[in-house]
Amino acid sequence: MILVLSTYRTGSTNLCKDLSEANRYENLDECFHEALADKHKDVLSYIIKNPNCIVKIFPYHLEKSSVNNLLEKLISIAEKIIILVRKDFDEQVKSYYVCKQVGNWHSNFKDTVDIVLNKDKFLWCTNFLHNQYLEISDIKNKLP
Repeated sequence: MILVLSTYRTGSTNLCKDLSEANRYENLDECFHEALADKHKDVLSYIIKNPNCIVKIFPYHLEKSSVNNLLEKLISIAEKIIILVRKDFDEQVKSYYVCKQVGNWHSNFKDTVDIVLNKDKFLWCTNFLHNQYLEISDIKNKLP
């Protein structure tokens, strides 16, 4: 299993697609998404039985998971761990803010949409992503 550890709006979806094609692995994408917490135990069992897969996870997913020590379990079965960081943090925050406002995470934006800047929400997005990176840094420092 190839584990991709990242945050929102980094290009991780495309990276996982490319890794899946290059390695001929199943792309499980965000199989530990917080909205799927009730399925996390089953997904982990599936990965253990079918290790030729790509798994993408964000620190927020780990916080919301129903599986105790999920990260440690994933690390122990991963053949490779990739930590993906977007270099331009300001553009990442803008992208995250826009996606949260319009509720569109992966589609191409074909129509012009007017978005009014809410400074409090934008600051929340900035702090949230910053904290996700701090958590990734902590995880990286604990890797073998």
